[in-house]
Amino acid sequence: MASRRKTLPDDFEQMLATASFEELVAVFDKTSLDAYGGYHKGTALSFATCPDELSRWLVAQGLDVDGFGKDIYTPLTTRIDQGAASIQILLDLGASVEGINHSPGYQYKTPLITAAGRGGTLTALTELVEAGANLITTYCDRNAMDTAVWSCDDRSFEEALPKIEYLALLTKPKPTGIKGLFARPTPVFTLTDEIRKAVRCHGRELETQRVELSNHTSEIPCYSCEQFAKYEPAVLRLYELFDLPPVPPIRKHDGVSPITVVSTEWRKQHAELWDLLVPMIGPTETAQGEAIRISGRLGYEILGNGGVNWDGDYQAMQDTLLDILASGNPCNPEQLALARQCVQATRKGTGDEAHLDPLSQLAVSWVLANPQPLPRPWISYKR
Repeated sequence: MASRRKTLPDDFEQMLATASFEELVAVFDKTSLDAYGGYHKGTALSFATCPDELSRWLVAQGLDVDGFGKDIYTPLTTRIDQGAASIQILLDLGASVEGINHSPGYQYKTPLITAAGRGGTLTALTELVEAGANLITTYCDRNAMDTAVWSCDDRSFEEALPKIEYLALLTKPKPTGIKGLFARPTPVFTLTDEIRKAVRCHGRELETQRVELSNHTSEIPCYSCEQFAKYEPAVLRLYELFDLPPVPPIRKHDGVSPITVVSTEWRKQHAELWDLLVPMIGPTETAQGEAIRISGRLGYEILGNGGVNWDGDYQAMQDTLLDILASGNPCNPEQLALARQCVQATRKGTGDEAHLDPLSQLAVSWVLANPQPLPRPWISYKR
C-alpha cells in the first residue's frame, strides 16, 4: 500500500473556501490526517477557514486537536493568530485552552495572549475566558491587558479597544462565606507600568499626528485626517479607563526662533528636540533637526532592528552627522574624534549603546551650542 502524503495540497486553503465536505474528506484518502501545510505549516485544524464539519470529522478519525504539524503552536493559537472569528469548535473538541509548549525553554505565547494582541478577535478572547483560560498568564512580561493596550495603536485601535474594555470588566471570584457577601468586586487587571508606557506611547503618536495634520490646508479631507478623527476618541478612552493624564501637546519649532529645551538630562533633551524639530516622515528643514533625526534613526535601526535594513543610505547619514557636528559652532576636537570613532564602530550596522549614545549626546550638545536655526546641508540619502 502506497504511503500517504505528509503535506496538504498546495491549494488546500482555497479548497476550504470552495470545495464540498465530501471533496475535502477525499483529500485524506491519499493524505495523512496529520499532514501539514499553509503559511504556518500546521495541520488542517490550524486553518482559520476549516469548516466545523470537517474539524469534527478529522478529530473523530483520530487527528490530535492539539497536534502541531510543523507549526510551533497548537491549531487553537494559530487560528486565533489568523483572526478567526470564533474558535469555539476547537474548544468543544477538547483543545487545550492554554495551548501546549512543545519547545522547552522557548517563551510560549498562550492562546489568551494571542487573542488579546493584534489580529485576535473579541469573540475568540471571550470564548477563551469563558472556557476558563488562565487570566494572569504572561508573554515577554506582559499580561493580556498589557498586550491589548500595546496593540491599540492607530492601525489596530478599532479591534483592540473593545477587547480592552472587555478585559477591564473582568473581576476576581469573591471570597466564600460571609466575607463574600460584603466584598467589593476586584478587577483581574490593574494598572501596570506596561499600560502606562503603552498609553503614553499612543498619546504621543496622537499628538504628533495632531501637529502634522495642523499643516494640512486642503479643503479635501485626507485619509490621515479621517483616521485621526477616529483614533483620537480611542486614545481619550484609554486615558479614561486607566485614569491617566493626557499627553501634553507637542511643541513644534517655527523654523526661525532660537531652539531651546526645558529638560536638563541629555536623553530627555534628545526626546524633546525630536518632538520639536523632527517631522513624522522624511528629513528636517534645519541642520539641528537633522542631527537629532540621524542620531535617533541610527540608534533605532541598530538597537531596535538589529541593522536588518542597514544600507548605504545609513552610512551617508553617518557622514552627514559628522559634517553637521563640525559646522557652525563645532564640537571640540576631542568630541569630533569620539564621533568619528563611534561612526567607524557602527559603520556596518552593528554596535551597542557604548557607540550610539555618544552620537545622540553629541548631537544634543551641538544643537544647544547652535540655537539659531541653520539650513540643513544637501543630502544624498532617501531615508
